[in-house]
Amino acid sequence: MVYDEIEEFGRRIGLSALDLGNGPVTLDIEEIGRLTLTLQNAPGQEAELSLMLVREFPQEPAKTARKLLREADWRTNPPYTIQTGVLNERVFVLTRLPESRILAAEIENALRYLTALIAN
Repeated sequence: MVYDEIEEFGRRIGLSALDLGNGPVTLDIEEIGRLTLTLQNAPGQEAELSLMLVREFPQEPAKTARKLLREADWRTNPPYTIQTGVLNERVFVLTRLPESRILAAEIENALRYLTALIAN
């Protein structure tokens, strides 16, 4: 089921056969950034999907940094828990979805959320 949902997400973004069975997949998506999808699916453990979005630092770095730090604070009750950071001239945000939330629509919503966080 997890693999079916990931494949369905791939179809939604224009990929006919998105498969994470052989390891992480990195996609360069125009106007969004570089998306890396990683599936942890060890036998006997709940699966977990990580989405990491990386892009050039937006035009207003201080404003974006403050927004990211606010969203990373658990007290804000964001729709997705995030980890964020800056490396050289790039900003990244990462979220993890537990198996119960690995649905095509949920992956798409998580990507929209991450994209909005680091939009120019």
